[in-house]
Amino acid sequence: MAVGKGGKGGKGMGKVGAKRHSRKSNKASIEGITKPAIRRLARRGGVKRISSFIYDDSRQVLKSFLENVVRDAVTYTEHARRKTVTAMDVVYALKRQGRTLYGFGGQYKLKKQIAQKSNYYQKNDSSEKNKNFFSQKISIIVLQVSYTLDMNMNHGEPYCFYRKLNAEEELLITYEVSGRNPDQVSFKLYDEENKYSPFHQQARMRNGQYLLKCQKSQEYILCFQSLDNQGKVLQFEMDLINNKHNNYINDKSFRQTYDMTIKCYENMHNIYSRLRHSLKRHEVQQNYIVSTENKVKWCNIVKMLFMIIITGIQILILTGMFKDYNSFSV
Repeated sequence: MAVGKGGKGGKGMGKVGAKRHSRKSNKASIEGITKPAIRRLARRGGVKRISSFIYDDSRQVLKSFLENVVRDAVTYTEHARRKTVTAMDVVYALKRQGRTLYGFGGQYKLKKQIAQKSNYYQKNDSSEKNKNFFSQKISIIVLQVSYTLDMNMNHGEPYCFYRKLNAEEELLITYEVSGRNPDQVSFKLYDEENKYSPFHQQARMRNGQYLLKCQKSQEYILCFQSLDNQGKVLQFEMDLINNKHNNYINDKSFRQTYDMTIKCYENMHNIYSRLRHSLKRHEVQQNYIVSTENKVKWCNIVKMLFMIIITGIQILILTGMFKDYNSFSV
């Protein structure tokens, strides 16, 4: 990337040397992209205004979004009309390109929401170590019920996810790691009672599964961490089960499915039988109609022939009578 000369209209995308903008420039350098660079990318895409939330907290995501906005015809049309970019525009545009926000790493956090959700853990603890613990580890707040995420794990940094569960809910966590040394990964779970020591952990397993059963409503932190500096790709899925009796892997559910299948087959058989009878009846009626039409046609033909024969006989009789009358008169 080019190094700018600083100032209000600087072109730097990495380091910035302006002293009078040092505070903003340092923040921009940490995020990986400066404000002037974002402005230039926005102008190229026809965008005049950018939402402050993604402008301040997700600059790298916004940069990647704007770099692709010209190539995305749908996105370009939307922004050419509205001249603005919001957080949901970035999400939808990346989704259309087959990408997600999770693939950009954990260092670009949603800081405002994380701060709100982590206040519970920091309420009665003023030490610097405990104050920065969750703000450094939480990568994103998990809000959906069931989803699959792909993310890159680099440099041994922990990637953690916040999830709140209600009482009697169960969360099925399944993960698989690929890349270099895929078994060099650890998986840890924290809750409100174990904020700094995990109550469950798995290490040196390239894939695994864990069923988290929540007895009371509380918050959980799920952390994945690479045990070396090799690049890896983590894919994991979370399935929320509202009630343990509704789990699809049990005898009761199988029995219900079997009964429903039998009933469905019976209904299908009845429908097939009725349809077959209707088709047969329609076929018989069609044949009867055709046969009746043929009979009527032949009857008309016979009537016409009969009338022709009678007419011919009458003509012959009358002709003979006139011949006989002429012979008598002579």
